[in-house]
Amino acid sequence: MLARIQALPWAQVPLTHNEDSQPAHGRLETRTLKVLTTVRGIGFPHARQVIQITRDRVAVATGERSREIVYAICSIAFEHAHPQVIAAWLRDHWSIENAVHWVRDVTFDEDRSTVRTGTAPQVMASLTPRSTCTA
Repeated sequence: MLARIQALPWAQVPLTHNEDSQPAHGRLETRTLKVLTTVRGIGFPHARQVIQITRDRVAVATGERSREIVYAICSIAFEHAHPQVIAAWLRDHWSIENAVHWVRDVTFDEDRSTVRTGTAPQVMASLTPRSTCTA
């Protein structure tokens, strides 16, 4: 599926969203989005949009540049999920990662847990303090 998504005519798609970040974590980042309405054949049921996210980063201390291109699939039609909305969802994803998953992975060392059978994993996950959850 990734090969099919990468083979889409991205070079012909105009930028639909561009945002610069404030310096954080020692780097400046510019994110650009290109959005295509999907057609059948990408191999993902209910896909309505495919998004190419390009992250250009500059390390403040060294001036070193890097580029990362990732793809996302959205099941919501363009009329209800414009590029600005998708960009906000992508940014907000990290607040969930930092607030919930990081606490579970690091504080509770969940990745090294040997609890893997029956309902025990779900019970252990429910023991995470509610103060780490976001609405």
